[in-house]
Amino acid sequence: MAEKRLADKHGANLRVVEYKGEYLPYVPDIAEKVSRLHDLEVRSDDVLICGYPRSGTNWVWEVVTMLLTGLAENSKQAKIEFMLEYRDLTHLNQLPSPRVLNTHLDLEHLPQGFVEKGCKMLYLSRNPKDVAVSMFHFVSSDLLSDYQGSWDGFQDLMLRGEMMYGSWFENIKRWDKLIQSRNDLQIFHLRFEDLKIDFSHQVRRLAQFLGVSHKDEFYEEVERKCNFKNLKAAKDTCFDEEEKSYWRGGVPAYMRKGTIGDWKNTFTVQQNEEWDKKITSELRDVQITFKYDFDS
Repeated sequence: MAEKRLADKHGANLRVVEYKGEYLPYVPDIAEKVSRLHDLEVRSDDVLICGYPRSGTNWVWEVVTMLLTGLAENSKQAKIEFMLEYRDLTHLNQLPSPRVLNTHLDLEHLPQGFVEKGCKMLYLSRNPKDVAVSMFHFVSSDLLSDYQGSWDGFQDLMLRGEMMYGSWFENIKRWDKLIQSRNDLQIFHLRFEDLKIDFSHQVRRLAQFLGVSHKDEFYEEVERKCNFKNLKAAKDTCFDEEEKSYWRGGVPAYMRKGTIGDWKNTFTVQQNEEWDKKITSELRDVQITFKYDFDS
């Protein structure tokens, strides 16, 4: 595994894996798993959830699983068990249909079968400032990443795109282009903030995209079970001792606050100005828009 250390401006290092010029999380055998993904046996009823880390994939994976199974019960499994770059082909191929797969990888690393078989794909977006803060707390808790730096150093790494899964800005630009130009792809774009503000409406839109329909009582129960507090409590019981050993204090940090606008509690005035400048510069041609608080 090609280990690389990404140094922030204060000298702290983030440990990643370099694969074909890109950065992946420092996870055992991840490069080998990604290199073999093109051999995955894609099924026409597969659903693929995509998005940059910390954009709501754990949350939406749970919602989609409930919608497809018709059971408003929290899954006994963790989303990571269905994550393309974290599990080997034998495991993935043995999962029962319909599989709700998920990844933070770009489409170019994924099997062409997802396109050829017309699989439904969800792309999740979230405002970059909340993503950055959430990512900082996630990485700081992850023992494998071995990052012991400050928020100031980390946010500079994010701005520079020196991060696992690469630049948030490039990810948004690539997916925005796909959504706008590839009419042959079945892509449902969902903003984290829209689901947070109006879950009832968004979950029905999602169900329609997936080709399923349920009674109002079912959607109400899904909303209750996927309330952040309830969902976090349910998912905290899904991790085995090996998974817990990778995290500070033995507590996986996949779910933290699940809110909008938490960046305001972390960003300095100067950092906010630098991010606003970068956002304006990088996203001038992007049609995806972002909400930075509940009122925007």
